[in-house]
Amino acid sequence: MGDHSSSQASYIHLVHHLIEECIVFNMGKKECMDALFKHANINPIITSTGTYTRINIYTHINAHTQDI
Repeated sequence: MGDHSSSQASYIHLVHHLIEECIVFNMGKKECMDALFKHANINPIITSTGTYTRINIYTHINAHTQDI
């Protein structure tokens, strides 16, 4: 059971890392979903959910950073 949870956590970490790379390259949500499906065989629904979360996090961070 612990190994399964660990592999799920690793997969989620990998997907988040790849989504962050998409953001660094200013890729849109659809473009990121297509690229990760094509090059990493990651289901677009997983990328879609993760992208939305990551974009919200970065938007929040950038808004606060500009205030400083």
